[in-house]
Amino acid sequence: EQPVQGFSSMVPAGAGTWWALADNGYAWRTNSADFQLVVYRVGPRWGDPGGPEVVETVVLLDPDRHLPWTIVCDPSRGTPLPDLSLNVLPPPPPACGDQPSARILTGFDLDPESLVLAPDGTFWIGEEFGPFLVHVGADGRLLEPPVEVPGVRSPQNPSLRIADRARAGEPTVAASRGFEGVAISPDGSALYALLEGPVAGDDAQDLRIYVFDLARRSFADGFLRLRLEMPGQAVNLASLAD
Repeated sequence: EQPVQGFSSMVPAGAGTWWALADNGYAWRTNSADFQLVVYRVGPRWGDPGGPEVVETVVLLDPDRHLPWTIVCDPSRGTPLPDLSLNVLPPPPPACGDQPSARILTGFDLDPESLVLAPDGTFWIGEEFGPFLVHVGADGRLLEPPVEVPGVRSPQNPSLRIADRARAGEPTVAASRGFEGVAISPDGSALYALLEGPVAGDDAQDLRIYVFDLARRSFADGFLRLRLEMPGQAVNLASLAD
């Protein structure tokens, strides 16, 4: 069991209930390896003295190994994470359960921030470690490899190629400044994915919004811009330590 906490996104689920996406766990990656990533269906029960009700719990998992890198609940397989202190895998925690083949995903593996419900009943999740767009079935199973924006990577990206350890493969967005918000078009054909921080080389007051075509599984050329009143947090390569 684990506490129900930290909803980062909610979308209507019908019959007065809502799908609610839990954040990556206990506030930080380093202490969230024992937190199963979940989507809850909750009933607000407005005015009921008993408070909200958890109607359904969907645990995210990757039994088909769509994530190519090593994860907490399957440490013997996959591409090793970049050799940085923030990527040191802990021993498999109780959250991994007693069925290793399930490959339960934890708050160390992904940092989900936003959730949309597609017309086919599957979920698309905006994620910050990559940043990635993650496609998940109604049963919580990953359906395909995570989608990465070319040239946009955070220091926590699991596939950085480190030639110069001090520069760590040139991350272009700050940690925890990946896809904070994702929306779906009214006709269900496209996702609009907003970065929380500016990309290196952009004006510090500009955030990018990428448009992802669901049928083609590709991003549109270019991106939209959201102008902030104040500068956002930019990537700081000097802050990375090994």
